[in-house]
Amino acid sequence: MLPKFLNLLLIMDGSIINIKPHNFIFITREGCKDPGARVRCYGYAERVKALGLDARVFSLVDNIGAKSGMGDAKFTLGEKLNCSYRALRILSNEERSSVFIVNRFNYHAIPAWLVSMVKNIPFIFDMDDWETREGPGSTAEHLTRFFAKKSVFCIAGSRYLKEYLLQFNKKVYYIPTAVDTDIFKPSPHIEKEDFIFSWHGSVNRIEIIEYLKFIIECFLSLYEKCPVIKLHIAGDGIFGKELIRLIENYKCDKIIYSGWLDCDSIPLYLDNVDCGLVPLLDKTRFNLSKSPVKLFEYMAKEKPVVASNVGEADFIIKDGYNGFLAASKNEFVAKMEQIVKNKVLAADMGVNARKTIEKEYSLSALSEKVADILQNFFSYNVDFLK
Repeated sequence: MLPKFLNLLLIMDGSIINIKPHNFIFITREGCKDPGARVRCYGYAERVKALGLDARVFSLVDNIGAKSGMGDAKFTLGEKLNCSYRALRILSNEERSSVFIVNRFNYHAIPAWLVSMVKNIPFIFDMDDWETREGPGSTAEHLTRFFAKKSVFCIAGSRYLKEYLLQFNKKVYYIPTAVDTDIFKPSPHIEKEDFIFSWHGSVNRIEIIEYLKFIIECFLSLYEKCPVIKLHIAGDGIFGKELIRLIENYKCDKIIYSGWLDCDSIPLYLDNVDCGLVPLLDKTRFNLSKSPVKLFEYMAKEKPVVASNVGEADFIIKDGYNGFLAASKNEFVAKMEQIVKNKVLAADMGVNARKTIEKEYSLSALSEKVADILQNFFSYNVDFLK
């Protein structure tokens, strides 16, 4: 990595120009506890700052009281416009040496882009999720493409998104959403009679109910052979009531619903889990776009996983080495059974999963990559240093 740039001196046309260090501002509509902003904005900003760059987060939730997560459904258009105007006023005070790194497309991207255009502040578009309709041609997708084109470069959270963004910007960097391996780390092994499968996450899309129905039916098929198993489901969201009804319909006391987990509670919850289940059954743009944070969390905790071979998991998991990939109910059940019955295999998979995360997907490793990209780009592109 290049040295920390404090006041950079460049000799141009025989004169010396004194350049202020860049102030990298990660801009998000979410709060520090929300999945989208927790690592991708707050985590990267903190680690990048520790590596010598001036970095911070501007969150419309934490800085000006906008709503996100469960509160987003009741967040009116008028409230969004008000928050956008307040964000515009605040960001207008940023100096020319600032760089805006805007996470995802939503209403918060518009004031950031307007300020960047008026004040000639570099704008970086960071896309780690699919936030528009599945079909082409929506207004949100047109604006997503517009921001990608107007960015000095883009950051993509998945390989699918990298290929998508390359259609509109020639410079796109692949940066997955990392997991903090200091927080998500292996727990001491505890001998117990039961074996716990797990799914955790938000339930904000109706198809997730179908995915969880699939997992429950896989579990019940295996339960006939392995009565020691349990299934823990932790999550909530817009379709939380549908999830509760789904679980209640099966009338199985081995399926345990824990409700919503605060991000601080997830590591402790995973301590009691033996295997993670990550079903993404359809090759939708949403599923292909996701940077699989939940998968990373299981793997960082040294837990074996069974995941659909859709999207990023197909690149991350080496089947049989650091996890299992499956394409059908029969494959899911068969591989779940192998993990239950072969303790050595399960333990080896967990160890290999942790090694994969430490090397390629940890917050420390990926933060260094983010810092390198920012430092190198703005050190060698003089137009952005003037």
